[in-house]
Order: sequence, then C-alpha cells, then structure tokens
Amino acid sequence: MLAILSRRHKMIHESSFENCDRGVLNPMLLITLFQMLDGSAAQRIICKKFCEHGYTWTTLVGDVVCQTEEKLTIILGSESLNVFKDILDYYDLSLAMTFDKDKIIEDISTVLNISVHDLNLTTRAKKCLISENIFCIGQLVLRKESEILKIPGMGRKTFNEIERTLWERGLYFGMHVADAGTDYQCN
Repeated sequence: MLAILSRRHKMIHESSFENCDRGVLNPMLLITLFQMLDGSAAQRIICKKFCEHGYTWTTLVGDVVCQTEEKLTIILGSESLNVFKDILDYYDLSLAMTFDKDKIIEDISTVLNISVHDLNLTTRAKKCLISENIFCIGQLVLRKESEILKIPGMGRKTFNEIERTLWERGLYFGMHVADAGTDYQCN
C-alpha cells in the first residue's frame, strides 16, 4: 500500500510538524481529499465512490476523517475502506477524529506568515525569493516548482535548499491549503 503513495506526500509526512501533536495539528487535515489520493487504481475507485455520494473536489480530509467507520463502509465498501484506512494511518490520521478546525487553520496560518528572512536559508536563496516578491512562506507555497526554478539565480542547489525548508514544515510547492487564505501578512 505504501508504495502507491506519492513521493511528495511521503516526504511531507516524514517531516510534517515534527514537534507538534499530529492528532491535533496535521496539515493533511486541511488539504482536499483528492489532493491526498495519488491516482493509483485503488485510489481512483475510492475517489469515484466518494463522488457518487456527494463529496466534491473541495472536500477536506478533515471533513472525511470525522465520519464514523460505519458511514464510510456504506460509501466505500469494506475493501476500499481498508485501503483508505491504510492511507489515513500512513499520515497519522484515523476515522472518527475530533479536532478544532479553527485552531489548525490558525496554527498553519502562523506558519504560512513566517518571513523569508526568518528562515534558515542562505543569502542567495533569500535574495532570489525577495527578487520575485516572495516575502513569506505562504507566498512561496502558492508557487509551482517550475516557477521557482525560473527565478534568475535559482540553481538546483538553492531550489533544493528551499524545498527542504518547506518539507521540514510539512509544506510543498504548489499547495493549496483550504481555508488558510492567501493574504499573508509576513511576520
């Protein structure tokens, strides 16, 4: 099962908010259900079954994990539910979770508002980002990898340094964190 998880999400999971209680502050709760699933055959079946029961492309993982196992068995069937539970387990999530969505949004918003100047980056990396009007993590994660690589002076080594800094916070390029907003006030 773990082999079918995407490289990007695996790396996020391995570094996501290491010093936080993952049961409470897990950025995976605020991504959409379909961002978490990587498109393998088994996961496409899960997506199809969720769509058939009114879930949409904007349904958050957090909105699904708060459901009971009985309800999801009706939606997915026992075989697909077991695959889905394996995926959730991989990300330290489970069914019937309770959490404070507003607190998670507030905590993640705090991370997204961290200034580029406050990151442990080389001077070259900081100058490259600032030259493109990227002043905080929130502005950075909205950009795609290809956009970052096109920044003048951005080489592979600098790119890898920035990408590693994002992964350490459970973030990645091109992500959309639902409800966390896009108007970042850099600290």
